[in-house]
Amino acid sequence: MGSIPAARRFLEATTSIASQLETFDATALRGLTILAAYPGRLVARLPLNSARANAYGTAHGGLIATAVDVVSSAALHTVRAASGVSVSLSVDYLAAVPVLGEEDGDGSEAAPSLVFDARVVKAGRSLAVLAVDVRRGSEAGPLVAQGRHTKFVAAQEAAGRRAAAGPRARL
Repeated sequence: MGSIPAARRFLEATTSIASQLETFDATALRGLTILAAYPGRLVARLPLNSARANAYGTAHGGLIATAVDVVSSAALHTVRAASGVSVSLSVDYLAAVPVLGEEDGDGSEAAPSLVFDARVVKAGRSLAVLAVDVRRGSEAGPLVAQGRHTKFVAAQEAAGRRAAAGPRARL
């Protein structure tokens, strides 16, 4: 059975391992923080900077796709013990997001960020379907992308049940 603490541990482990290895994930996921978590839903914020920009100075599409993958997998952890493996992942990009700061109204610049609101649409016996709304700045900010993620979960769930049953169950 999944849980909110399990989802938090998954995200912390994913970002920690990535930063130790200095991989693309480290660049993409550094600073990812959970804003809220509920059964079947997880909301996270990712700050933007020039390392996360494309040649046009906007958030790189690969950055958004990577975060959709990881945040939706964490949302799945709120209801399932294992997050499975990706079968498909798609992202519709609806608006460009500048990575430079935007004026706050008082002349200062606010650090730009993306908010990922991931939901478990269905967690079946073998597949899980997840949806992610990506917004600029806050949960109420403008919608800039939508992601869809399907994961195969049956093999991991079955392996977990066999391991829990002990060695005799494998005979």
